Amino acid sequence: MLPRSAAQWRTGLKLFSEVMLEHRNHPLFLAFQPHFKEFMKELKKGSKDT
Repeated sequence: MLPRSAAQWRTGLKLFSEVMLEHRNHPLFLAFQPHFKEFMKELKKGSKDT
């Protein structure tokens, strides 16, 4: 991934996670929370491997 793309991706993920937290009781986000949590665990695990 190019550095600019990585920065844009991180920014988007940060903004999305903030919206998700702000609206955590919305049915759409309630259904998505377990999947997002697992995604973040795998993302952090992968970043430690590199």
